[in-house]
Amino acid sequence: MEENIIHKCMNRVRPYLKKLCGAWYMYLHLCLAAFSTIIFLFDNNVYHLILLLNIIFLDSLSCIILSDCPLNILEEKYTNTSMLIERMKCYNNFGIMYKCDHIFECTMELLINVATLLSIKIVMLIAMQIFGVNFHPSTMIYPTIFQVV
Repeated sequence: MEENIIHKCMNRVRPYLKKLCGAWYMYLHLCLAAFSTIIFLFDNNVYHLILLLNIIFLDSLSCIILSDCPLNILEEKYTNTSMLIERMKCYNNFGIMYKCDHIFECTMELLINVATLLSIKIVMLIAMQIFGVNFHPSTMIYPTIFQVV
């Protein structure tokens, strides 16, 4: 096939499109992590937290099936790096070292730790509701579960 103006333009633009696609996956990964953190820290609705826990379990399952997080795979495909690799570089700069270089184990460790913390929060909220723990309304610590009369 003969090189025409469209092929020439696309050959010049292709490397930038690849980086743009990789940046999109990194942004998507960052937003997912940031919004999940906001829900974890500031939402006290048990049903919302259980939904977040299910999302983490689905991500863990996909990590087991694919041997890595799907978004990490896509980031690495398009940018030759991922948020996990950048995080490990940052840890190494701070002197925090992993004994292994397996990305799968680092991802699973993070997901297991987050799922454990989330499970503890859910259990504590349910226990507080069972025992009727109420807080002063000015603190607004648990406004979605406890109502002060």
